[in-house]
Amino acid sequence: MSAQLLAALRADQYLNVDVKLLNGWDRISTHSYRNATPVAQPFPFFLFAPGLGMSRASYTTLAEELASRGIIVAMADHPYCGLSVYPDGKLRAYTAIKRKAEELVQDIADDQSFLLQELSKATPFGLKIDWSRVVVGGHSIGGAAALQTGRGNATIKGAIDLDGDVWGDVEASGTRKPFLTLLNRPGLPVQIPLGMQKERTEEWESVLAKSDVTARVITIGPAYHFTFSDVPFLLPLRVLRESGATMDPMRSRSVIARLIESYIKSDRGKFDKVAASIDEAQVLLRKDR
Repeated sequence: MSAQLLAALRADQYLNVDVKLLNGWDRISTHSYRNATPVAQPFPFFLFAPGLGMSRASYTTLAEELASRGIIVAMADHPYCGLSVYPDGKLRAYTAIKRKAEELVQDIADDQSFLLQELSKATPFGLKIDWSRVVVGGHSIGGAAALQTGRGNATIKGAIDLDGDVWGDVEASGTRKPFLTLLNRPGLPVQIPLGMQKERTEEWESVLAKSDVTARVITIGPAYHFTFSDVPFLLPLRVLRESGATMDPMRSRSVIARLIESYIKSDRGKFDKVAASIDEAQVLLRKDR
């Protein structure tokens, strides 16, 4: 982790993490290499948007795991709803929301479409994208934005929403590209009231009813909202257990990456077999077109 980013995390009181923990993050080793020589063949491409108030750096383990499985991963910070450090070292931090969530979702979706348009002109680092297997995704509000991108971008194969709610146009009239949604399913001691569970299911039933696309909504557990980020690797196990996220972090990362990989690379029949083979994954809703 760069000194600039670590300083920005401290200044932002990032995720309310204790400063003593934050100070140790610069000693964390990753499995990434700068300026690695790209392979000549084309690979599937996954464009990812972080959650509200998050930095793309907080999804490093997911990016590395997907890259090791043969998927090109690009993650972009969105200055108006996350934590960004500009090349000159200036910090742009998320503050209290003063705009509607649906407006932020549309802005991120516009960013994703712009990035795809620019990448179609020239791919950096000598990478070759398999444009028949391009998927957009994100966590939380970034996942909601991926579904929004699916309404207006013909380039993508589909969208992946990691624990994001539904906002704006998607809530009103559905999406236009196939999608996969992965939702958290906490374990004890957390108990989600049955009314809230029913409300969440009905929300996604409504989206599926309004979308003339193939879709899967799957719950992952025992997990919580930040299981879809690096947070389980960075916080004390006590904190995770109190949040109902008792799944081993390595296992949760493997489960999430395997589902994403299969969704991007496979047809729906093969994906369904993979999902059925994972004990921690439960299909909540499905629709075929």
